[in-house]
Amino acid sequence: PSVPPPPPPTHSRYPQPLTYLKLHESKSFSMGVFCFADKAVIPLHNHPEMTVMSKLLYGALHVRSFDWVNAESELGPGTLEGIPRLARLVSDRVVQAPAPSMALYPTAGGNIHCFTANTEVAVLDILSPPYAIGSGRDCHYFDEVPEGPLGEVAGEGEAWLVEIECPKDFQVKRGPYHGPRFGSEAGG
Repeated sequence: PSVPPPPPPTHSRYPQPLTYLKLHESKSFSMGVFCFADKAVIPLHNHPEMTVMSKLLYGALHVRSFDWVNAESELGPGTLEGIPRLARLVSDRVVQAPAPSMALYPTAGGNIHCFTANTEVAVLDILSPPYAIGSGRDCHYFDEVPEGPLGEVAGEGEAWLVEIECPKDFQVKRGPYHGPRFGSEAGG
C-alpha cells in the first residue's frame, strides 16, 4: 500500500495572535492598545501618510524599522509588485518599559517597522490620520530580501524590501475594552 503524504507543517511564522483593544476612532485619529503574547509579532508593515505615536506600556519589545532611501519616489508608500526597494535601517533594538514614546512620521522615524515581543507586551498606538483603505492610507506588508532588482547587495545599514500580501498566518483579534469610556466611545 502507498504511504499518505505527510501533513502540512503546523508551525506558523506568526505563531501567537495579538489582541487589539480599540479606545477611540474618528476621522482625525485612532487610538488603541495592542496586547502581545510572548514571542508574538506584528510583521514588517507601514503607515502611509500617517503620523504614529507608540508607547510601550509594559514588557520588552524588539523594534526593527526602516525608511525608504528615496522617500520622494513616484512609487509612493510601497514597491512595484515583486521588485525590491532600498530602505535605510532606522532602529534594530529592544525597548524595555518604561521607555520614551516612539514617533513615526510619513517619511521618517521608521515608518516601516516590525514589532516582536520578547515578553508579554502592551503598546498604546495613536495614528493620525487613521488607516483609510482606498484613500492612500492602507497598510502594506514587506519582506526583507537579500538582493535588489539587479542583484545588488544592500550596503551597511540598508536592506532591500519587497511588498507582500498580508501574511495569512498573521492574526489580530479584537478584544473588548472594559476601562473608562471617552471620545467616540463615551456615548451620550
